[in-house]
Amino acid sequence: MALHTHRTFLFPLALFFALSTSDLTQGAAPQSLGTGNQAPVAEDLVESVSPSVCRIKVYDEHGLCFAQGTGFLVAQRRIATCRHVLEGAARATATFSEGGPIEISHILAQDKQRDLAVAKLQQPPREVEALSLMRQEIPKQGSSVMALGYPLSLALTVSQGILTSMPTGADINRSVGSRLLNDQDRFIQTDAAISQGNSGGPLITAEGRVLVNRQDCNCGWRP
Repeated sequence: MALHTHRTFLFPLALFFALSTSDLTQGAAPQSLGTGNQAPVAEDLVESVSPSVCRIKVYDEHGLCFAQGTGFLVAQRRIATCRHVLEGAARATATFSEGGPIEISHILAQDKQRDLAVAKLQQPPREVEALSLMRQEIPKQGSSVMALGYPLSLALTVSQGILTSMPTGADINRSVGSRLLNDQDRFIQTDAAISQGNSGGPLITAEGRVLVNRQDCNCGWRP
């Protein structure tokens, strides 16, 4: 039996896929990488947001793990990830830095085109706060970002980079000569190192907010 999908919802992702569903909490108070003459405090930011990031393991009907990815807490008992991470799952679990695996009960919402999903946990993780989501502000090209995820079977990894490009769907459609994407959607590209298994993990701004949870081929979109 496949992992049950509770309902389908196309996200109103007006800004870089920052999930803007009305029932998501604002999340923990963000930390900053530092501005002006202050030295960057990336280690403080990692310490603040990493407990909210989880490893996702996906199992088939025989109980064999056939895929894994990354997710992050967006509300009590709710995690966001990439839709393809959970595709074909008969069962899936989410493991945070503290505590054992938590069963993912079902998918609450998904968007196939944007490769996004929100899933519900059977129980909330202990002492973990939801990440703060970027909603209205538009980051500038060259802004500092940090990618977090669980590549392969490794522990949580962190890489830092900048926003190198922020094309619209229309820009990408013109570039590839095909209408693959909605013209109004906006995407990001970053030079932060991103490994296989990081799919679904958050890209964090210098202010500590989630910018996007699409991490494929070091960019915010994939054909």
